[in-house]
Amino acid sequence: MPGPGQTSLVDARLGELSVAEYDQAEQEAMVQTPNRAIMAFQPVVFHQYGYPARVRMGAELFKYIDVMHDLRFEEDFHQLLGGLTREEFDLLQRLTTLICRFSEARFGRKALARSSVLRHLYVLRHIRYLSGGRPLRVLEIGPGCGYLGAMLMLEGYSYAAMDVTQAFYLYQNWFWNFISDGQVTELARDSGLAPREMTAPQPGGILHVPWWEFVRSALRSGAPFDLVVCNHALCEMHRDSLAFILKSARRLLDAQDGRPKAFVLEGWGARYISLSEATKSFYRAGFTMVHNDGGIIVFAPTGTSWATNGLRLPHHTPLKRRYVRGVRRLLRRGINVVRRAMWESPLPDMSYEPCEYRASGNPFSRAIHEGRSAERGTKTVGLEQVNRFYTELLGSENHLNPDERFLTELRP
Repeated sequence: MPGPGQTSLVDARLGELSVAEYDQAEQEAMVQTPNRAIMAFQPVVFHQYGYPARVRMGAELFKYIDVMHDLRFEEDFHQLLGGLTREEFDLLQRLTTLICRFSEARFGRKALARSSVLRHLYVLRHIRYLSGGRPLRVLEIGPGCGYLGAMLMLEGYSYAAMDVTQAFYLYQNWFWNFISDGQVTELARDSGLAPREMTAPQPGGILHVPWWEFVRSALRSGAPFDLVVCNHALCEMHRDSLAFILKSARRLLDAQDGRPKAFVLEGWGARYISLSEATKSFYRAGFTMVHNDGGIIVFAPTGTSWATNGLRLPHHTPLKRRYVRGVRRLLRRGINVVRRAMWESPLPDMSYEPCEYRASGNPFSRAIHEGRSAERGTKTVGLEQVNRFYTELLGSENHLNPDERFLTELRP
């Protein structure tokens, strides 16, 4: 039940969100939002590199069907996934067919999402390992195209998501509403001044949270989640945003209900924030790294059984090493003063890089190892079969998205 001064979510399922609706809601919320929060919850790296983070017309959302992993499909298929199980291939076919139908219905032309779906299949594979076979309550930060959320919804998980990027947020809303027949609980619409209760939805449901509502509600919410997921975004955030998200995640994972509790990521994202700083931020927020193999990274709430045999950060270094690092730190500070004056990004802090870490005594790390071992020999679906499905669905052997076509033209 909503607390005092909090509004109900019952009437929030109203269907597709328009560009004008989102922009107006954001502007109204920003009147009451502190400047530092507005500064923090921006797509920093997108702005830095000029990547389009906003749209003016709904028709532009066609460009966000398959993005951010251009020309990596074959590499991801072989090196990241190592093939697909029959169950994974069935889910890929189901989701890709929905994407194609959505594109045709909303934009008048068919389109595929290849690499974006593959990456999220890999994450889903590990969520299954960690869940022990039961659907969990998942909160995703920065869902991108929204395909992990779509898979979790189709698999019967309870799913909530927050994004700071207008274009991606709108695409998520449109696509999720299309595949769920309008069953998205959308908090960007008519949010008002009172904070909402961030309640985990029923299994198979989706709760969509705009950044300003997350700022108002996340630390005040008592809603329990089991997993927080953030892929390729943590090191692309403003530092205050990272600190807020990790503090919120620790609170949302605090329920002592015997269910698995973890923060999971498949990649850190571009290095606006160094791996050293991001890792230390996790520990300051009350998390411990329990698994890191370069493909999947898992943090568990410190002090819980889920953090057993976790990795300890190094605190002491030999005198000579400390001296060398001190000199490097002074030099870096001097260089960074000059770089900031020239409006360039500061040099990253390289004082600590999280090492690869596996622990048979940790329940999450052990579950990943056992899950991978159990699936050996079951990845019977190869790239040729997947490409054949794409050709039949699209009616063409050219499966490249618009960004990939542009990039292939740049090749010599």
